[in-house]
Amino acid sequence: MNDFLIERTFVAIKPDGVQRSLVGEVLGRFEKAGLKIIGMKMQWIDKNFAMKHYTDDIEKRRGKKVRDLLMAYLSDGPVVALVLE
Repeated sequence: MNDFLIERTFVAIKPDGVQRSLVGEVLGRFEKAGLKIIGMKMQWIDKNFAMKHYTDDIEKRRGKKVRDLLMAYLSDGPVVALVLE
């Protein structure tokens, strides 16, 4: 049995970060901080998936227009998803 717990964190580099070619810079900063990338993929997010991410709660708090803008933003291009340890 381990004497310590390993924490994992999900990170998403959203379409604007991918389009601005910041993926390498972001990954480098995590690695320089001593974090280990244990999984990574690039994926286009469709509106149905974005709708699950931006739940109805967002619409109740911020309004339908804001939720629609967030969903459009997330599905505007590829997202790099990774898990750090």
